Amino acid sequence: MGKDRLSAGRGRRLASPTPGPEDIALDPATGLAYVACDARALALQKRPRGAIYACDLNAAEPTFEDLTSALDAPSPFHPLGVALWTGEGAKKLFVVNYPSEEASAVEIFDVKAGRLAHEATIRDGGGLMHHPNDVAPVDGRRFYVSNYVGSTSCFGQLLETVFERPQSYVLYYDGNAFRKVADGLRYVNGLALSPSGQTLYATATLAGELYRYDRADDGSLALRETIDLGTGGDNLTMDTVGDLWIGCQPNPRRFALYALRKQYPWLFFLPKHSPSQVLRLYLDEVGRYDGHEEIYRDDGRNLSASSVAVHHGHRLLVGSVFEHLLLCDLAESL
Repeated sequence: MGKDRLSAGRGRRLASPTPGPEDIALDPATGLAYVACDARALALQKRPRGAIYACDLNAAEPTFEDLTSALDAPSPFHPLGVALWTGEGAKKLFVVNYPSEEASAVEIFDVKAGRLAHEATIRDGGGLMHHPNDVAPVDGRRFYVSNYVGSTSCFGQLLETVFERPQSYVLYYDGNAFRKVADGLRYVNGLALSPSGQTLYATATLAGELYRYDRADDGSLALRETIDLGTGGDNLTMDTVGDLWIGCQPNPRRFALYALRKQYPWLFFLPKHSPSQVLRLYLDEVGRYDGHEEIYRDDGRNLSASSVAVHHGHRLLVGSVFEHLLLCDLAESL
């Protein structure tokens, strides 16, 4: 690998104005982190509008700027997965919007000077995109999106989760329609596209695996590698040197119980915390797995249920499903 081993220490808490900073997209050219926040502990019908915040990782004391609350569209807005696409002299922010199963959408924003302008709402009339989680843009219009459960009924989703049934899938939107391009997965979650656009990476949280797919020009995927992470990978980000960073749920079953307590506080006998973990995955020159290291781990008291990590310079910003962010200064470890 030939790279310095890093450690993150305990880090310090950053409280976003809206809780639940579940996913983050970084613009390495500016150091701006786009943070998708939603009060996920509340039932959808009781949640206030979510928001995308900008957080400058170059600042000595990063603060948050709300980029979406003043926009007319989209409404309702409950952001989940987020990804930045840069190319052809433009920047687009893709955001999974999950107000309900029926109204699920991918929102596309134009990015100019760190400001957002809503450009398009993409919904699936065919009913395949009912539980979207993360998005990986191919260009300014086409993208992949993970659908983390295949069942549409509450009972079916319960069975699928409890018995870890492989029914989730990845969809491809070609600019006109959605179609399945990878299926039979156990809770497919985070997605990331390589800088060349030729490789798609996907985590399957319940399987504890990462998949590497070759992609064709028509968006089709061919599985080339399955990596056993030994942990529940959530969202993926790729840094400027080509390493993958993964926010992880080390104990997915404990996370499920913790999530129930967050949503239903009267279940006081369920776990109050859920552990957090961040992995750094090394890739070789053609994108194959070349080892990994654990950068951060916590029993959940400092940060519960880590879901994403972005690397910028000597800093690591870690998001979580329900709580706050963690800003860590990276240091070389022995």
